[in-house]
Amino acid sequence: MAIRRPGSMEPEKSLGPRVLEWFRKRQRTLPWRGSADPYRVWVSEIMLQQTRVDTVIPYYGRFLERFPSIESLAEAPVEEVLARWSGLGYYGRARRLHQAARAIVEKHGGEFPRDHDEALALPGVGAYTAAAVLSIAHGTPIPVLDGNVERVLSRCFRIGGDPKSRAAADRMRSIAREAMPEGAAGDFNQGLMELGALVCTPREPDCAACPVEDLCAGRRRGDALRYPEKPRARPSIRVELEAAIVRRGSRYLLERMRKGPLEGLWVLPLAESPEALREGRAPASIKERLERELETELRSAGPEVSVMHSITYRRIRIRALLLEPVSRIAKDVPGKDGIEYRWVSACDIGRSVPVSSIVTKVLERLGGKEGERNSPRRHGGTERRKAGEKNGSGNGSGSGRGSGKRGNGSSPTETRRH
Repeated sequence: MAIRRPGSMEPEKSLGPRVLEWFRKRQRTLPWRGSADPYRVWVSEIMLQQTRVDTVIPYYGRFLERFPSIESLAEAPVEEVLARWSGLGYYGRARRLHQAARAIVEKHGGEFPRDHDEALALPGVGAYTAAAVLSIAHGTPIPVLDGNVERVLSRCFRIGGDPKSRAAADRMRSIAREAMPEGAAGDFNQGLMELGALVCTPREPDCAACPVEDLCAGRRRGDALRYPEKPRARPSIRVELEAAIVRRGSRYLLERMRKGPLEGLWVLPLAESPEALREGRAPASIKERLERELETELRSAGPEVSVMHSITYRRIRIRALLLEPVSRIAKDVPGKDGIEYRWVSACDIGRSVPVSSIVTKVLERLGGKEGERNSPRRHGGTERRKAGEKNGSGNGSGSGRGSGKRGNGSSPTETRRH
């Protein structure tokens, strides 16, 4: 049943107490909830950017077990941080988290800054993450805006236009600031996010269970689903890739990505497919490329496998060829033009060696024990999220609310943590 408190207060004033009461009664039990440690709040917020709560939960525990403090994270080599992130996707988040930890140790004595402007200056920390961390950890009265909050407020107050526009965002922040109960900034922010994740969902809101149903202008006018008015999503593009599975015993030949969204990760050697070659978008097939760079002849060692993979708007079909060298490849493969190759044991993939989930997905499809043991589904991750607030990222959305993603409201079950 919805919690209703009819009264004469303005909607903004009524909103705060109702959301707060509802959240304190109905909030989910999540591993990061209830902690006022800014480091733990911060880690959860970064992990939850456009990532499902049930995916994040095991990563969160393992990450904090290895890096229990900002100092331990700052001292670790970035490759180890990426390894602990393997399978969670959007590895720029992990790199910026690591960079920010080092900046906090160097400039702030190892404590996440309490000043809003200083928090915003950290790598990967945008308006959402700064507001979430400071309000939850310190009670700082700064409203958060993420996809879930935007949906609740735009429907309740029929706020038109792109929710990311300055005019719409400023109005929503003003409403949230006015509604925020004194001394309860963290719970109120989490309550709005939880309400958007569990009740005011994108496609099928449960209005009967909403604590502010009678305040909702969209509900009264019968056009709640019109809001928020989002711009048309970027169309997806199809990408064809060839990968090489070159195996020696239980070890696989991997190469390190030097740029792009997978920078710093180890992947199966990749090249665009012959279809792309015919369009002039790639210099060679993967077999030709490896023969040239490794200076050895390769031959087919079995049937190819095909998998689908998604990274933001890219829909990638990977055609993986099982190859074996005619002559022995050196244990340490230097490669050419600065390309790094490495033989990696199956048991190290995604553990001590940071890999893209493309690797584990292909090996799983290959059907070997190595693939099953390192399956991304066992760890709950693919790189289907659009995350990070700086350096080519959007709004963060965090706090783990529903069972979907917690970002900009495009998922039917957007998730956040709170």
